[in-house]
Amino acid sequence: DGLYYNNSGGISGQLEYRNALGNPVFFTNFINGNGYFINRLGIGNLTPQFPLSLDGALGDKISLWTDGTPTHYGMGIQSGLFQIFTKTSSDDIAFGYGSSTAFTERMRIKNTGEYGMELNGRIRLRNGTVPLDPNYSPGIWLNKSDNSGLLGFMGTQNNQNIGFFGGPAGWGFTYDAIN
Repeated sequence: DGLYYNNSGGISGQLEYRNALGNPVFFTNFINGNGYFINRLGIGNLTPQFPLSLDGALGDKISLWTDGTPTHYGMGIQSGLFQIFTKTSSDDIAFGYGSSTAFTERMRIKNTGEYGMELNGRIRLRNGTVPLDPNYSPGIWLNKSDNSGLLGFMGTQNNQNIGFFGGPAGWGFTYDAIN
């Protein structure tokens, strides 16, 4: 085992590290730019547990595109927060399927304008408490127009009624969605 320069059998310009059986464990090819790792790659991580493992520090982790300035499209980690971010406040984040050049968009998070999110299709809201707590029914809380606090709730009151909740009156307009 050890370093090996492979320049035979249709391969050229490939620097390999081979194991005791003579198989490449990793290589880099300076002709075509390809590289390969047989198992796990740690970047700033000496004991990677996954195919690609980054260090445990908080901050920017992956840059997907940059023009050389400090802002970029990428991903980061902060305490209790996974971040997906764009380069500028006018850039959006879209989710969908296909490929970059043949993309069918299903959802877009907007960084500017009056709409924060656009969806193609319906939204289904469910009670997300664990363990299940029926006092936290699915719905949407609305802030005051100046964002100084909560104003009201639109959602399910119980297993039969939907309605509006807000202020000292509590549940106001409700509708029996079953009968």
